Amino acid sequence: MWAGGGHADNEALPEEIGMRSGIGSLIYIVIGVIVASSHHYFTHADRLKPLLSALLAVALWPLLLLGINLHIK
Repeated sequence: MWAGGGHADNEALPEEIGMRSGIGSLIYIVIGVIVASSHHYFTHADRLKPLLSALLAVALWPLLLLGINLHIK
């Protein structure tokens, strides 16, 4: 521990790590919603299969950018 009594600048407290991962997860989900929406995964999302397709698209949005179709038939 350094003379200031806190933690060193290069060490993160567990709360800080949790906050960073929470913000990172939120950003990932927001990007997923945007990408899934741009690929029309929220069309007819009031039924089960389109809803599952939309959830998969949000969770696996990098695959959409690679051209993989996640629509459940």
